[in-house]
Amino acid sequence: MPQDPKTQSSNIGFVKKDIKTESQRSKKGDFSEEFEKQEVVVQLQNERLIGRLEEARRYWIKLVTFPEGRTYYINKAWIVYIQPLKAVKK
Repeated sequence: MPQDPKTQSSNIGFVKKDIKTESQRSKKGDFSEEFEKQEVVVQLQNERLIGRLEEARRYWIKLVTFPEGRTYYINKAWIVYIQPLKAVKK
């Protein structure tokens, strides 16, 4: 009887490992993905940057500032907070 592909198991040596689909994997992350493709204020430990959050990874974010258009790759350890620019303009 064929098994459901979502619950298939594979034997690697003596270790039995369950194969999980992408949606079944638990992802521990932060909230920086919420702000992707939005204009934000990024407060660092030593300065403040305003720009568009292009991408958020596990340890890094990619920020393109405006009006200069400079690209910054920022380690999340240096970030104090990220705030949507709409909230700042009010």
